[in-house]
Amino acid sequence: LLDDEIRGVGQREYLEAIKCSEEKIKFLTERFILAARMEHKIIQIHKMPSDLKETVARAVFQVYKKAEKKGIFIEVVDGRTGRCIVRHDANWLSEAVYNLLDNSVKYSPKNTCIKIFLRTNEMFSEICVEDEGIGIEKDEENKIFQLYYRGRNKAGEEGSGMGLFITREIIEKHGGFLKAKRKKPGLSISIFLPKTGTS
Repeated sequence: LLDDEIRGVGQREYLEAIKCSEEKIKFLTERFILAARMEHKIIQIHKMPSDLKETVARAVFQVYKKAEKKGIFIEVVDGRTGRCIVRHDANWLSEAVYNLLDNSVKYSPKNTCIKIFLRTNEMFSEICVEDEGIGIEKDEENKIFQLYYRGRNKAGEEGSGMGLFITREIIEKHGGFLKAKRKKPGLSISIFLPKTGTS
């Protein structure tokens, strides 16, 4: 409503600040609702045979602009031979991978690299997101997946403590699990999904 009324430069700056705040409130509200639905087991996963690389590509596309602004390069390293068809919900799994990538972009310095490794063995298909960011402390590998938990070294950084909880819930609903590993510098988080065949 104000957009059509405001003309002055100073007033326009205030309006932009209001818009920015509105976007943050909208984002947090959506996150709270999603976290609550996850916590109460309301979310339904509909698994279909799909290629994991295509699902990962959707997540990369969502975060690409944000990474580009910081000069962060995202590289996908596919160590598999051929396509890996795994039964999963492409919408929810891409949301889970997006959460990992969004955190990596948020907590990584400018002009660094985020690598996504796609691996497979006899039992699991793995999606590993590895960055060169601020990482986590020694005993936080499992704590970071708790609802509202934020790492001790994340003080002063924006965040809600919901993204990794949502990611964990999505992966568990797929029958998989997550594993975090500290790096120097950075953090590596792997998604492991039960393998149901390749083609």
